Amino acid sequence: MVSITGSYTGNYNTSSVTSSCTGTRSYSLTGLDNNTSAEYIFNGTYTRKVTQLYKSGSVCSNTSNITVTLTNTTVNKSTKQITGGTGTVVIDVLLDNNNGYLNLTGNIVFNGDNTATLTFAPQLYKYNINL
Repeated sequence: MVSITGSYTGNYNTSSVTSSCTGTRSYSLTGLDNNTSAEYIFNGTYTRKVTQLYKSGSVCSNTSNITVTLTNTTVNKSTKQITGGTGTVVIDVLLDNNNGYLNLTGNIVFNGDNTATLTFAPQLYKYNINL
């Protein structure tokens, strides 16, 4: 098994916007031994927080948090195609001192046919993920 963890920070400042971000990632990959399985298994979480201040026109700000988690995402060792697994996407956005809030939680299903389905209820999106 291989595990990768890390974090980052960043910021920028222009005449119209100031932004700062932080994030973390934690991934694991199993099935690396050719004799144990026909598939690699990937698990991981990625988070990102961004705060922005817009300085043009009326001054406003927002803070967004995004978390993506993948669970038991399997990749065929021979074909290198994603064959299954699930995940979640959580997006939270707070607008200008509680003047608005958005929360989206989506579910990801890797269908095993080179597509993934992302559902933000009640909307369903299907993506081609052919590598």
